[in-house]
Amino acid sequence: MKKLLICAFFALTLAGQNFQHVRLYKVKRDRMAEWQSAIQDLMAIYKKANVDAPTAVYQSLTGPEQFAIVRRYDKISQAVASRADAFKGNFEAEYRAANIRLMATVEDRETRVTEIKPELSIRDSTVPAPYLRVARVRVKPGRQDEMRAVLKEMMSAGMKPAGVKLYLVTETRMGGPVGEFTTSLAVPALTDLDESAARKAMGEVKYASWAAKRDAVTESAEVNLYRYRPELSNWNPKP
Repeated sequence: MKKLLICAFFALTLAGQNFQHVRLYKVKRDRMAEWQSAIQDLMAIYKKANVDAPTAVYQSLTGPEQFAIVRRYDKISQAVASRADAFKGNFEAEYRAANIRLMATVEDRETRVTEIKPELSIRDSTVPAPYLRVARVRVKPGRQDEMRAVLKEMMSAGMKPAGVKLYLVTETRMGGPVGEFTTSLAVPALTDLDESAARKAMGEVKYASWAAKRDAVTESAEVNLYRYRPELSNWNPKP
């Protein structure tokens, strides 16, 4: 069974587009082909209607079987607005028909709005990574500032020295718990998972010190791997 997730974690950003519409879909086992067809039709309608909504679709390789769809926006108001509003008098009938087909295949869904934190992230690439290592972390109450400091240290002392091109940190703003952070690390090849480049760059002593600070403010965490699905995506962000 597959599930769709539009989530704060997905690691492609451009300056200015710092809000994401994040949706989780659980798709009926026998309707997967129909769901994917409906998604492709929706992407085609977005292009025909010239609606600016860069969209990336990922599929989980670990954890719950799920897809991830990410739409990127300049403002939080755009991220929470009804998608149908953008199609008023502009391919509206086609858009609604494709959505009806899509929802007929869905067992469940969940929506989040997240904010990308540029000061904690590395965004030197606008090309979708073949894979993403995604960690969703819930912080102990009142410890958000400490977690931001922890994440900034990892970015500056681990990810940058390791030459990482894409490391994205987001915070959940709506649809999830307060104090939820998500990090997404671009993984060019599965063999890159065999050794943590950031940990190697930090050295074992410094990494252990960093990990202790992270664990002290973490309530729970989950790490999973996702694969990019370009044939289902419409990733055409602003230049």
